[in-house]
Amino acid sequence: MSITVDGTALTYYRNVSYQKGINGVGESGISVSSLSFDTVAPLTADTAAPVAYDQISGIPFYINSRSRNGNSVHIECLDAAALLDQPLELSQQDITTVTDQSGKIVGQFVTAAVIQSKISAKCHRLTAAIPWTPDPDYGFPLSTVENKTFQQILTEISEVCAGFYTMTAAGLTFKYLNDCDVQEGRPEWAVTYHSAVNVNGEFMYTAIKVDTSYEEATIGNAAAADFNTLEVSNSMSAYLFPVYDAVRTNYEMNPPTSEHYTYVDTSVIPEALDDIVGEITFIGWSCDNVILTGIPELADNIRFASGETLRLTELSIRWIGNTMLAAVGGTIPSGGEIGRRSRRQTEIDNKISLNTAYGCVRYNDYQLDLFEQAPSQGGGS
Repeated sequence: MSITVDGTALTYYRNVSYQKGINGVGESGISVSSLSFDTVAPLTADTAAPVAYDQISGIPFYINSRSRNGNSVHIECLDAAALLDQPLELSQQDITTVTDQSGKIVGQFVTAAVIQSKISAKCHRLTAAIPWTPDPDYGFPLSTVENKTFQQILTEISEVCAGFYTMTAAGLTFKYLNDCDVQEGRPEWAVTYHSAVNVNGEFMYTAIKVDTSYEEATIGNAAAADFNTLEVSNSMSAYLFPVYDAVRTNYEMNPPTSEHYTYVDTSVIPEALDDIVGEITFIGWSCDNVILTGIPELADNIRFASGETLRLTELSIRWIGNTMLAAVGGTIPSGGEIGRRSRRQTEIDNKISLNTAYGCVRYNDYQLDLFEQAPSQGGGS
């Protein structure tokens, strides 16, 4: 194993740890991972100097902060997604202007390609996928992207698309909440040695409520939307979810009455997003001690010794020699993402019986012994 700082390999380091996660499923939009370690002081590399750790291949890190204690210095690094706080700066050449036959300007747009090239140029050649644009010919209306940072723009796109961005070796990769359907199979990591798996809630989307400056509309089962709803409300909504109005006349009344209502044109909604409604269940869970043989990605599956498979959205690893000891878990959508809590979402008592084996951990009155033995196939997790 080796750590390189600004092109120079460190001769000594310890207490290496790595964290990655989403603050509520999809809420934060962009996941920024962190790498920390201790080394011998002084360290001459500047803040923002590049850092590479060979156990996390392909992801560039940059020094974010340092703190010194005697002859030791603690280094905190962030991946390249942290560089997205820079503003999108546009010239006239970056803006596509659309005119009518008389030459009158009817719209100004910024294409996804322009946004991507700006990110690549200003964020150390960071590539960022933009999965879905409102107009394939022109892109985003200028008003939705000007005077914003890259992070704000990508966060709004990810929220409306019901997904999130995460750093991979390929760059800033976009993943839908129902990632297994989109990418035809989610990677699965088999885990034998682990502590107790605590499940703390469940949530299923039955509708997506769109609140734009124009009006509110619902995708999916409107009757169930009061209980299991993903709410989308930001400046991108009006362009990624076109909302239309209509008048329905009730001829059975005397005299006839007209009723105003709104609807979303589902023909413009990606299949990946439409599949979420009534299909995707999120389970909140955590497992504090897991021995990993590789580093999973967010949205991968973790399969425990019992055969139970759960979706990963939180990951924290520390290295003990060559062993990767991890805390893993999954999150339920948080308050900013759902209108009302699901009636199915219940908190489960996480108390664990004493002197009972959970995974490879046995709890007793005085201590817990980690990884006492590999459980047999079908053993408890």
